[in-house]
Amino acid sequence: MKHNKAALYALCALAALGAAAAILLSGADIARVLLCYPLEFTGKALRSLSLAGGALNVLAIALYAAISLIPAVLALIFARKRGHAKADCILYTLSVVLFAALYLAINPGLLRYVFSADMLTIVASYQIALGILNSLIYSLVLCYAVLRIIDRLASGGTDRLLSAGAWLLYIACAVLSFASAYGAAAAVAASLAYGALDICVSVARAAVDALPNVFSILLALCGAKLLLSMRAALFSDEAVDTAQRLSRLAVISLKASVISSAAFNTVQIALAGGLSNVNVSASIPFAGVLFALLALMFSRFIAESKRIKDDNDSII
Repeated sequence: MKHNKAALYALCALAALGAAAAILLSGADIARVLLCYPLEFTGKALRSLSLAGGALNVLAIALYAAISLIPAVLALIFARKRGHAKADCILYTLSVVLFAALYLAINPGLLRYVFSADMLTIVASYQIALGILNSLIYSLVLCYAVLRIIDRLASGGTDRLLSAGAWLLYIACAVLSFASAYGAAAAVAASLAYGALDICVSVARAAVDALPNVFSILLALCGAKLLLSMRAALFSDEAVDTAQRLSRLAVISLKASVISSAAFNTVQIALAGGLSNVNVSASIPFAGVLFALLALMFSRFIAESKRIKDDNDSII
């Protein structure tokens, strides 16, 4: 219970942070911060040190080499602890990419040898080019992380699988909390330039759009609790109760999402005469239906397995 409360408090804090980011930053600004800023800031800082000359130039070269070699050094440390893994090749590749990307960030004039002239004529082409390079770095980091997680899970036991699954669900909750709050706050902030009715409808639209995400977070928290309960005792009463609660929540979330979307579309049509923008959408929630079905099947499987185990224990 305490674990769930701490997770809820952390998710609320992330949601508040996402809403604050949407209010303080525009969509383009936050994309630039995430994609361009790390490489752009590092490149400008190293360039300033290098242009200062003397000892600062030596320091810039040392920092440039040290930052670029971090992945390769980590690969060597990991190799000494647990032996070489195939995924470690990605870390060596990442060091090579960092050498090249940082050099281009320090010397932006060389970007014309990497990207086409048509692309570099675009406004803010420097930021776009660095964003592409940063995306490459992010993709290599994510690739290594995913491969290492898969390798560890494949070589681990059931307890490790259940623990890893719970942590992945918590991470998904964190990302979804921030993204959902950011999207809702950004949509509401964009409507403030219109009339009161448009603002009210925009708030309602943000709530309807965020509702599936809220239920997804609740489902993920319930799923994490189920996995941790199964790790403690695979077919315990707590695991059975949590599985049944998960299946009921999945059905409720699917019904609530569909009904709220249909009701909001109806309200929009009724108020269309006073709105500057009407956005009616209809979609078939295949993912929600599939998840609800799987949750129901899983809860029945857990309950039936628990019943069979109890019968066997009573015979013994």
